[in-house]
Amino acid sequence: MARKKALGGKRQAENYRHPESGSLTRPEVGTQAQCKKKKPPEAYRYDSSLSPALDWDGQNGTRELAEWLLLIIERAAALPAPERRG
Repeated sequence: MARKKALGGKRQAENYRHPESGSLTRPEVGTQAQCKKKKPPEAYRYDSSLSPALDWDGQNGTRELAEWLLLIIERAAALPAPERRG
């Protein structure tokens, strides 16, 4: 078996200082949780013809008109293209 080398006294680790480095000072432990950045409020798209409470809105004429127009557009898109006569 190999012998372990005997250390001649206790060795201390030295602190390394780098004065030329421009690192920023770090906050103390626990400070980061107190410095949370506030996010800007989110903006969501919504359909103003819908009830905010998600209730049935059977009396909304604008919505019924929009549904009827969409139905007509779908039917028109299904028709064959007209022939050009020149």
